[in-house]
Amino acid sequence: MQKSRAHGNGALANASVDTSSGDSAQVTLWQSPSLMNVSGVALSAAWTQFVRDHGPEESRLVVLHDELET
Repeated sequence: MQKSRAHGNGALANASVDTSSGDSAQVTLWQSPSLMNVSGVALSAAWTQFVRDHGPEESRLVVLHDELET
């Protein structure tokens, strides 16, 4: 993973994944530089840059987090 100022100072990694149809898709993994509950500013900056880079038609967002609330 490589840190990217343009993407909200998050860490980026590019990967190719196989889809259920047997095709291959390019994905970019982004790791927030902060905890989930304060990551909104960085996530917004990263998403804006992804859309600039790839266009709104090609951009999709899935948010995952592993912090458990007690």
